[in-house]
Amino acid sequence: MNDPRRVLQRRFVWLYAAFGAASVVFMNGYNVWVSGAPWAHVLRVDFKFVLLAHAVLVGALIGFTSFRFAAIRIPLGTRDAASDRDSLRRLLAFPGELATVVLAGSLASTAVYHVLELFVLYLRPYDLMTFRQIVIELVYGLAVSQLFRTAARIMIRPFAERIACSDLQGIAGTTLVRQWLTALASLYMLIVLALLWSVINKDADNGFNRLFATTLVGCCVLFGYFALRTLVAGLLGELRALTRRLRSLLSVVDGKHDTMPILARDETGELAEAFNSLQAHIADGYRQLQDELALAYRVQRHLLPPRTHVCGPFRIACVSVPAGEVGGDVYDVQPLDEGRCAVMIGDVSGKGLPAALVTSAVITLFRTAALGGASPADMLAQLNRELTEALGGDMMVTLGVGVLDSGAASIRYASAGHLAPYTVFAGTAVMHEFHSLPLGIDPDEPYAERTIALRPGEQFVLVTDGIVEAGNAAGEMFGFDGLEDVLRRLDPAAAPEEGIEAIERELPADGPARYADDRTVVIVGRYKEADRKR
Repeated sequence: MNDPRRVLQRRFVWLYAAFGAASVVFMNGYNVWVSGAPWAHVLRVDFKFVLLAHAVLVGALIGFTSFRFAAIRIPLGTRDAASDRDSLRRLLAFPGELATVVLAGSLASTAVYHVLELFVLYLRPYDLMTFRQIVIELVYGLAVSQLFRTAARIMIRPFAERIACSDLQGIAGTTLVRQWLTALASLYMLIVLALLWSVINKDADNGFNRLFATTLVGCCVLFGYFALRTLVAGLLGELRALTRRLRSLLSVVDGKHDTMPILARDETGELAEAFNSLQAHIADGYRQLQDELALAYRVQRHLLPPRTHVCGPFRIACVSVPAGEVGGDVYDVQPLDEGRCAVMIGDVSGKGLPAALVTSAVITLFRTAALGGASPADMLAQLNRELTEALGGDMMVTLGVGVLDSGAASIRYASAGHLAPYTVFAGTAVMHEFHSLPLGIDPDEPYAERTIALRPGEQFVLVTDGIVEAGNAAGEMFGFDGLEDVLRRLDPAAAPEEGIEAIERELPADGPARYADDRTVVIVGRYKEADRKR
């Protein structure tokens, strides 16, 4: 496997070589087309010195890169935090150091060349043209150094991400504003001065040439576009990475996210650090919420009664599957005196922890009212007054309450906006409709009750809307038709638990993790005499 440090180093060598070749062409072309120097002079003096100077500069850059990368460790496997932070600090400092070296090399080559030209070899006098030449070379060196800084930052990013930290500790400070102002100012000066002085020289020598001016303008525009594209690419790459991380907050998986790597102590680095802090805060809140939901789930499961009960000639089976960690569906079975038993099923509006808290209150209030001997209608009226005051109109509860009477073999039932119950017998499913408001809306809402006799083998079925609204991947709902079809096919001799299993088998197989709503079923079945004796 290639050492990533050597891979990165080779890429920089290619960058230096490309820069050296392009810069030699640019400097000699500038001397001819802008400064107006004759080809003979350029080939005899300028070309040789420019080629030598850039060869020395490229060699110096390669040596400097090898020296700085020698202390940088880019791991591919195990991680050592201290070594990673030191390597990251060195790697992130490299673009600024490289820009300084390039600028210093450009200044040194300009100084050496013109000292030799003016004061050693006496090839030309120190005049306005020489001054313009020196200024353009200095501005060119400044522009190139900033382009090298941006290119180096882009090149080291994939490698720095392997050892990136999630905070700014130990990373040297900088600012994008200063870098951009320096780069843009130097590019602007380079283009404007090149155009201005070329026009002055051509006008003084041979008159203004429109074709030449147009060609020069096109070259300057292309160079400026390439330079600005390089500058913008580095910034956009970091902003896109940050945008991807921000979007990842919308898809929480166990409260875990990838941290945003910090690759500079500038505006983008501060933004990334703020994102990491926000992400850590969200993750802590998510874990705390998960702990609270787990506790609420245990409490809610503890409050719910066992899944099966026997009350005289009646057998009761119940099941409730929440859509999330905790549910808003509720059911209860409360034994009473004289062979009677109270049964309740309900659905609290909303989901999550608020709905779970209300379900706990509903169970407590129901048990208190049932043990107090109230009728189903009176239970609903009592719960409605208390819940309307407590909920303040923000939530509501649909509730169905029945009292089983073993002696009369019947159930007295009342509903507060809940789904209509069914009686199932010998291949028929009869819906018993009730018309009333849910609890928590109008404290003075009256509730009516009805006595329903249950024959041996007959079953009384209660469900919540999560059953009829269950949908499959194609968006098709189970619906009342699907529920009634299952109920009509129930075996009259089957226990209520088997009826629940039959309903569960027919529901769309999305799996509990994909339920859109809680699913609850309560079935009360009356034994046949032969079944009771067995």
